[in-house]
Amino acid sequence: MNSGDMESLHSMDIFEPLSAGEVDRISGGIPVQLFERGRNVYTPAYRDGVFFFLLDGRVRVYRLEKESEVTLSVIRGGEFFGEAAFTERHRKGSYAEVMETSRVGLMNRETLAQIIRDCPRVGMKAVELLSERLSAREERMVSISLKKVPSRLAGLILDLSHAEGVPTLEGRKIPTRYTHEQLGAMIGAKRVAVTRALTGLQKSGAVNLRQRRIYIKDLEALERAVA
Repeated sequence: MNSGDMESLHSMDIFEPLSAGEVDRISGGIPVQLFERGRNVYTPAYRDGVFFFLLDGRVRVYRLEKESEVTLSVIRGGEFFGEAAFTERHRKGSYAEVMETSRVGLMNRETLAQIIRDCPRVGMKAVELLSERLSAREERMVSISLKKVPSRLAGLILDLSHAEGVPTLEGRKIPTRYTHEQLGAMIGAKRVAVTRALTGLQKSGAVNLRQRRIYIKDLEALERAVA
């Protein structure tokens, strides 16, 4: 593991309870693999019981429901994924696709279990993070079932703004270039419906699009669109 990987490992949310020295000691058991955009980190056929640490980049976890992709979560640098490694259960129906070139650390379930035995606070941190992720997924599923596409899209843009938005003179920018298909997969909608909803948000003055990036122009208008 090189110095850049070590620095990224120190910023992992799950290792927050550990000291720098403790993270250094476990780094030897975390080989790093580079994944190019579009590759799968795992598919439903994956059976190795491996836990993944996203050192940098972006990974989309999704399932196929009635031949449509439904995004469960977007993992960002500093987060872990592949939580099925905690159990013997398989990742039924789930895929992890790289959205941009990413470096991923891998750890087997036995090594992770030993870390948790040695430092139970890591286990508590993992439970906390997984609970937050589950809550976010449940909220998204409720939104998909009860709200119309424009409202779901507005809510997603707000979430993306909180997670990765950066302030600019033109409004808060979401730096990732999400395609309409990707946005649709996150809210359970077809591409054409996302395009119409995005056009409506632009006409209302809530957002603007430049070079396939979303800029939030009027936060209050965007929040009203969620309701």
